[in-house]
Amino acid sequence: MAIVLSNTFTLRNALYLDGVASGLMGTLMMAASDPLSGLFGLPAAALFWVGVAFIPWMVALVLMGRRVPINETLVSIVVEINIAWIVASGALMLGAWLGGWVEMTALGYVFVAGQALAVAIFTELQILARRGK
Repeated sequence: MAIVLSNTFTLRNALYLDGVASGLMGTLMMAASDPLSGLFGLPAAALFWVGVAFIPWMVALVLMGRRVPINETLVSIVVEINIAWIVASGALMLGAWLGGWVEMTALGYVFVAGQALAVAIFTELQILARRGK
């Protein structure tokens, strides 16, 4: 399935998709950090500030996608940051489960795993689109 997606998604579109999703998630996390905190068992301040960080990330991704040609070095950095995000998400879930770092709810685990999966898909699209050039 990923190969089919790589043929329909350009690198530009993969960057835009990642950027739009990051912007939407950031906006949601900033606007609803308190209710999301109760649902997920994650600190409201952490949700808010991660949401704030997503806004410049969104801008950077969209600006990268607009460049002609797209800067391959910057795309490599995006892929590495995305991979670090996925690993950090796994560490958060493991730390919550084993070490009680936070008292995540079941929905919190679903949220963290779901957003990590989305980032993994964006990363895979970016990697495959780069290879398709």
